[in-house]
Amino acid sequence: PDVPQVPPDLPPAPHDTLLSPAAPPPPCDAPPGHESSVGATSPPASQRLRDIMAMEQWLTQTSSQLTYHGLIALHSVARERQLVVFFRNNHFATMFKLDGFLFVLLTDEGYALSPLVWERLEHVD
Repeated sequence: PDVPQVPPDLPPAPHDTLLSPAAPPPPCDAPPGHESSVGATSPPASQRLRDIMAMEQWLTQTSSQLTYHGLIALHSVARERQLVVFFRNNHFATMFKLDGFLFVLLTDEGYALSPLVWERLEHVD
């Protein structure tokens, strides 16, 4: 097939220079405090370690998919003697508010032979 050729007197298009192995990499706009282009660096190791530790702490504190902020919000929106559907830990549950306390109906097989029916929801873990 006939492939169109660039006339020799025209300068190469900018994208052509990126394909050339001899061409330097194009400059880029890097965030302040970081080098640009080929010598780009990541945040200092100490900052990365702090970020990782913060993420691990957050995952530990929110692993039950409920935070204390969320628990307080539930208390404020649920009305006395109100029966609601509550979604936590990827399961639907029945929740009930009585005398200012939130209770969750126990439906796990582990409680099948237990005399317990409701669990008071007062902690996030």
